[in-house]
Amino acid sequence: MFLLQITELLEHNDFLTAQSQKIREFYKYMAKEYPFLAFTSEEILANRLVEEFKDIPAEEVKAAVHKGWEEMAAARRDVQKKGEETLKYLEETIPATRNWTQESLMPSTSGEK
Repeated sequence: MFLLQITELLEHNDFLTAQSQKIREFYKYMAKEYPFLAFTSEEILANRLVEEFKDIPAEEVKAAVHKGWEEMAAARRDVQKKGEETLKYLEETIPATRNWTQESLMPSTSGEK
């Protein structure tokens, strides 16, 4: 009985090892075919894209990233502005919202509910 259990465990271990290898190979494939691009900062993104697009001059890649970064910031400002317009519209058109403040709409970070 004990030897049968050990045999089953070893077979299961072989299965897990094979599955682990398949997962590892999948991640290697994905990293190669679909590289990760961190948008942590303009510099980090630019450096990563320079690595990825070796056939394009680095200065050209960095200039394109800079323009894209500026556009992303503009899009965020547009979304914020539209949100502020929407809140103002709600405050003006729905009486119950007149007492809302931006702080009252934000989630509590103090643990209070």
